[in-house]
This record gives sequence, structure tokens and C-alpha cells, in this order.
Amino acid sequence: MYTELSPKHIQYVSFENLTPQNFLVLIMEAAKKLNWNIGPVSEYGFIAYKKQTGNYSNEELNVGIGTEIAILASRYTGIQTVNEFQNKQNIDSLLVSFIELKNSYNSQELSWRYDQLKPNLVSRRISHLVQPPSTREEDLAGVIGIFKPSPGYHITPIIIDLNIIIFLVMVMSGVHISSPDIASMIKWGANLRLLTMKGEWWRLLSSCFLHAGVLHLFFNMYALLYIGLLLEPHLGKKRFAIAYLLTGIAASITSLWWHNNAVSVGASGAIFGMYGVFLAMLTTNLLQNSTRNALLMSIAVFVGYSLIGGMQHGIDNAAHLGGLISGIVIGYAYVPGLKNSVRNI
Repeated sequence: MYTELSPKHIQYVSFENLTPQNFLVLIMEAAKKLNWNIGPVSEYGFIAYKKQTGNYSNEELNVGIGTEIAILASRYTGIQTVNEFQNKQNIDSLLVSFIELKNSYNSQELSWRYDQLKPNLVSRRISHLVQPPSTREEDLAGVIGIFKPSPGYHITPIIIDLNIIIFLVMVMSGVHISSPDIASMIKWGANLRLLTMKGEWWRLLSSCFLHAGVLHLFFNMYALLYIGLLLEPHLGKKRFAIAYLLTGIAASITSLWWHNNAVSVGASGAIFGMYGVFLAMLTTNLLQNSTRNALLMSIAVFVGYSLIGGMQHGIDNAAHLGGLISGIVIGYAYVPGLKNSVRNI
């Protein structure tokens, strides 16, 4: 399953009077000229990462070489919802640099450079962009895949589906779709100290599957989708499910401890918990350095920004912090077992 989470800009470029091999050489030189770090290269293309003040940013350049055209794509690999302009600017700059270099080399020089490059080419296909544009049916299948369990992505869609189904049932029963009243939330299982502490402990968990409006549900499910795609393949079904439930309960307990009379609902405490699990893992050597550094910065910025935004009235930041801290603890507890799993593969 492929799910588009971050914005990207794609452009198709004709080889014109160049061979695919000569185009590959020129586009690589153009990327280097713009200070992009080139990864492994194959005859089908390469992936490059933008350098920034001595480190690598989350901007990725993907070049696919076909038989008649090249496909250039710039995308942001972190958590970001509006970066289309920057992605387009990356491609435009690359093409300007490409045109400038094109006038500097003749076909013999390009062929010679490709011969020099050829022994270092990897045999596998690096770029996954050399394919025709997706059809409407394929796009629809990709959307449906968000809600359908698949290998490495099993528990996340089940949780998303449960949250959506519960919300739809609430709406059909008469709960307002955008601004449900407090009485409705309490009736459906919201977390409230007065009731939870008097024996209705099930509210610690039920509140994690309730949402105060369709926008609340949408943003929480978007955040869950992102972390689920990243984290569940590393944890596996059982660890992911256990971590989600435990951090959700921990978030609800923290909310009870902090608030005297607040009605708390939402999956965000458990979602913060999963981000906490991933943050803990990213501070170890479980993942490769290049992947770890980019994701660590991206996740840390997202969590920090979300916590600051959670200081406004009406947002249960106590639950967020409870979920996050418990997730970090669980993440470190998982590390030894995950290392053993890696060794046994």
C-alpha cells in the first residue's frame, strides 16, 4: 500500500536529443551543483537529499529514468502539510541548472562520464517513479488502503476504522457532528473524574475512542495514520496494539490527576504515546543514521509544536504529556526485544 502523506511536486521531462544515459549524467551534475547529496545510483535513477548547514534536511529529490522520459519529484519526508511551492521551486532550480550544464558538454563527454560512472551503478532500481500516472481506480484503491489492514500496517487501520465507526454511530444517534454537547460525551464514555474515580474505570479507555466533532476526528486520525505507517512495521502488531492501549490509559489517568472537573475525549493521548515510543527508538541505534536523524528532527518538531498549540483553552495537554511520557518509557522498554528481533532475522 502507498499513501501520500507529504506534499510533492512531480514533473515529466523529455530527453529530446539526449540518451537516457547522458540525461542521467547531466541531471546528477545539476543536483550536485545545487548542493544535493546523491545517494546510490542505478541506470533507472537516484534519490538525493538536500544539504543544509552541514546536515541533511527532510527534502528529498527522486529522479526516475525511463525509456523516453524522466520523472523528477521533490518531496518533503517529514510531517508537513503545505510545502508545494518549495517542492516546485526545487524542481525548477534543478532544471535551470540542468539547462546550463547541457550547453557545457557534448555527447562524447557525456558518454565518457557515463562510462566512468557505470562500474559504480547498483543493480537494483532506486527510483520508484518510472511508471505511468496513476488512474482514478488506482488512486481510489490507495485511499481505500488507508482503512484496510495489510502486512506491516495491520493495527493502525483497525484503530482508525473503530474511531470512525464509533463517531458515525454517535452522529446517527443524534450527537452533533461538529460540536457535540458535554452531556452526549459523558453518555458515550468521556473521561470525568467524578464518574471515573467512582468505579467507572472503563472510561479511561472508552474516552480514547470518542471525538468532539468531525475536525477533531480528522486531525487525530491523520496523525495516527502518519505514525502508524512509520512505527507499526518496526514494532509489529502485538507491540503496537499494547503500546497504543497502555499509553491511551496513561494519558487518561494523567488527565484525571491534573483536572478536577474536565470532560476529556479523543485519541490524541494515545497518539502522543506512539510518537513517544518512536522518539525513544530514534535515540537508539535501531535505525540507520540517515533515516534516524531526519525522522528524529521531524517528530520532535511536530511533538513540540503540538504541545505548544495544546496550551490553548479546551485542549487537554495533560493527557498529551501523559501519553508522550508513557510512550517514551514503553519505547525504551521495547528496545532490547527489538534488537533481538533484528539479530534473529
